[in-house]
Amino acid sequence: MTKHLLTVLTLICLMATPAQAQIPPAQAESTVVGSVLEVEGSVTITSPDGTARAVKVNDEVILNDSIETGPSSRAFILLIDDTELTVGADALVTIDEYYFDEDDSTSNKAVYSILRGAFLYTSGLIAKKDNPDVTINTPYAAIGIRGTSFWGGVIDDEYGVLVTEGRITVQTERGRIFVDKGQGTFLRAKTSIPSRASAWSPEKTERAVQTIALKKAEAVRERVKSHGEFQKQARLKHRDQAQQRRQEIKQNLDPSTPVKRIDNAPRLPQKPDGAALPKPQHPAIEKPEIKEPALPAPAKIKTPVLDDAEPTAPTPLKEGLNTPIDPARPNMPDRKVDPLLKATPTKSDLAPVLPASNKAAESTPATRPAVDLPVMGQNEAHTNELKEQQHLQRRQPVIRQNLQQRQQQAPTPRPSKAAGAL
Repeated sequence: MTKHLLTVLTLICLMATPAQAQIPPAQAESTVVGSVLEVEGSVTITSPDGTARAVKVNDEVILNDSIETGPSSRAFILLIDDTELTVGADALVTIDEYYFDEDDSTSNKAVYSILRGAFLYTSGLIAKKDNPDVTINTPYAAIGIRGTSFWGGVIDDEYGVLVTEGRITVQTERGRIFVDKGQGTFLRAKTSIPSRASAWSPEKTERAVQTIALKKAEAVRERVKSHGEFQKQARLKHRDQAQQRRQEIKQNLDPSTPVKRIDNAPRLPQKPDGAALPKPQHPAIEKPEIKEPALPAPAKIKTPVLDDAEPTAPTPLKEGLNTPIDPARPNMPDRKVDPLLKATPTKSDLAPVLPASNKAAESTPATRPAVDLPVMGQNEAHTNELKEQQHLQRRQPVIRQNLQQRQQQAPTPRPSKAAGAL
């Protein structure tokens, strides 16, 4: 019984023990994207697998590493494309995506996440191409870089962004604005609209700079100058690793997977070596013979019948006008018969035309109304004077008649008072 119980307990323990994890395949060599050239206070780097280590000067920065600073601490990071990133106290920075090729800049790209703390970003070679693909994600907005240098962080209980060189785009879920050199903007939340870009006061700008100021700035500049050889070697190594990863991706593709064709054109069968292509099983389609329609015969053109009579000479125009008109036979050419008209007037249907002499005798002379011709003088003043005289001549009989009527209707004079007194 005791032996049986021991066997059961052993089986239970074996079932409760976790299975041994499988050893992952050998991973590719880590990609170096930069190095830390200055450390003030406590700075740690956490790798993607969760391993944390304290940072010293000239330590390498690997892709997807998270750099974290402690209270009253600073860190200066130089990436292999000469991008400079200075972070202040209590900051957390992650390099999410990074690819740089000095010879071919079409695929260069960089994405950073600065989750907290103040920072100062200065563009390198990646952001200096025609259409740079560089983005910094913050808890308040996504910042697009166009070959610039700018500061970001919390100031006066708000998240501010100040551009010291170039231009940036600040985009939230509610809108996007452009911020130029010497201007800044404020953000309250990722769901708020960025404030209008405006200039900051010198006092406020100085307080923002102090959040990331380094104590040994001149020494850091000397290290950047002496770090040129390391930058060259790191760039070559980064490019070789990127090419190696591309080759591994191509090799891992399943060759049996059909390749999707972009064009929809049918592919012709290829002739194998030493073999003829199989003939089609269906019979060939015979094309019917197409007969051209016969053209109609051209119509015969009737030749005009020529008149053998000699043509009469035309009458001169002057002679025709001076010829007197005969009333019995008016000088009128014969009208041709119109086939569209049923009846055509002839000469016999026309009324006889009287001679001009009889017409003039029968007609009575008509009295024509007198027409006053316009008065014209030598000049405008003379013309007006003549018009005034003509007007007076017309009005003179009327004036005389009116004067006579007034004289006839004149009342008898009243006797004066002096005459009555007499």
